[in-house]
Amino acid sequence: LHVSAPLDLGPPAALGEQLARVREVLDAFSGALLPPAERDEALQPVLAAVLEPYLNACAQAAAPLPPAEGAVFLINCLLACQRTLLD
Repeated sequence: LHVSAPLDLGPPAALGEQLARVREVLDAFSGALLPPAERDEALQPVLAAVLEPYLNACAQAAAPLPPAEGAVFLINCLLACQRTLLD
């Protein structure tokens, strides 16, 4: 998986597409007849498997950027993930 930081330092399109799929998974799990704690426990490995490769790719894309720009890019990627997980 390879992503590059856009000029505006926003999250890359590939991450946005993956987050849309994550939203679908979250919506499917929200309808499951499981107590919230069990649902969260079941979701954790799924989310790790689908998000970690993208977050690692974002970190690699940030590495060659100047430190401040790399930090802004990573924060934007993490905020996009947070918004998806909290919605």
